[in-house]
Amino acid sequence: MNKRQLLVLITVCMFCLSACFGQIHAQPETQTIHNLTSDLNYDTIQEAINAPETLDGHVIFVEAGTYYENILVSKSIELRGDNKETTILDGNNTNTVISIGRDRVTVTGFTIQNAKGQTFSAGVSVSSTRMGNIIENNILNCEIGIMLTGASDVRMVANTIRNCSVGLWMQGHASNNAITRNMFEDNAEGLHIEDSTSNSIYGNTVTTTGGEGIYLSNSDSNNLEENVVTNSVENGVVLTHCSENTLIQNEITNSTRNAVWLQNADNNNVSQNIFQSNGGGVFLTESQGCNIVANDFKTNIVGVTVSVSDENLFYSNNFVDNTEQVVNTNSVNSWDNGAQGNHWSDYQGTYNNTVGETPYVIDGQNQDNFPAMETFVIPEFSTMVSLLAVMTLVLVVTIHYKQKLGNKTA
Repeated sequence: MNKRQLLVLITVCMFCLSACFGQIHAQPETQTIHNLTSDLNYDTIQEAINAPETLDGHVIFVEAGTYYENILVSKSIELRGDNKETTILDGNNTNTVISIGRDRVTVTGFTIQNAKGQTFSAGVSVSSTRMGNIIENNILNCEIGIMLTGASDVRMVANTIRNCSVGLWMQGHASNNAITRNMFEDNAEGLHIEDSTSNSIYGNTVTTTGGEGIYLSNSDSNNLEENVVTNSVENGVVLTHCSENTLIQNEITNSTRNAVWLQNADNNNVSQNIFQSNGGGVFLTESQGCNIVANDFKTNIVGVTVSVSDENLFYSNNFVDNTEQVVNTNSVNSWDNGAQGNHWSDYQGTYNNTVGETPYVIDGQNQDNFPAMETFVIPEFSTMVSLLAVMTLVLVVTIHYKQKLGNKTA
């Protein structure tokens, strides 16, 4: 071999080595999906989930970027995005973005968008599973933001769900789920809940563009507490064919129709709420045994409408400056508890020791025998909102810290 041939051989070898090392070093830069538990890297999220090395309890970390995938989560893992503003899962308007069919799955830190194309396409769909977590995500432009079908013990916390046909759809005997401190913004319908029991709807903010704020059908023993529902094109909250539900310390304002509509809804409790500037405060149709206690009805067109609904109890409420305080049709109800009635801003009688000397008459069969001179004290909602803001901030900081700590230890 002459010198020229040797030089050519050396050059070729160096080129090959350079190419090999280049591939080795480039691999982590192009593979942006990381199993933090197994320390393996992948090209797609689905590949990372399906890998035999990925086991229950593992953490899949997704770097910032846009990923066009329809993902099936079939293992009990945590799917963690780098940053919810910059880590984007896009369904490309073909179907559901993330389908969860396994217990103990956590999804956090993503923008999840463009789930359309099918009737029940969802940003995140959880079916017949338990103990899941959907925390701190943006869910945008989907047919349904989050769908829970037969799921139980799922925590849905601090998500922003915007521009969807329905923000949350819960069905199929979903139970014991916690829907907490989420923002439902500019969805046609905020929350749609049917055939579901014992769920907690707590501290959420709901605005809608075309329908109901929160709608419950054939759903019992649910708790709606400290939610802010504003600008509903239809009703703020609807309970139809529901019983034993509790609405407490909610603020419902500027609903075109009613703040709360109880339709064929027996034995529900509505207390310590603020109903202000709605078409109507509470509307009962064919509902019995409901307790409407210690609420503020302020500046609504109608405070309370009662139609074909008997044996309901109203007391310790404030009826202030509604155009009509009560509209009653074919109904007989109790407007005091035998010792305490309601405050009526248009009461024309005189008071004796802060109680009216004559009843406040609604019609021939309905009257408040103990109208109160002073307004009743309803818990200040601004205090509750401030507390929610602090709790949300603590949650966000904690999640952010855990994510950064996980990245450093990976």
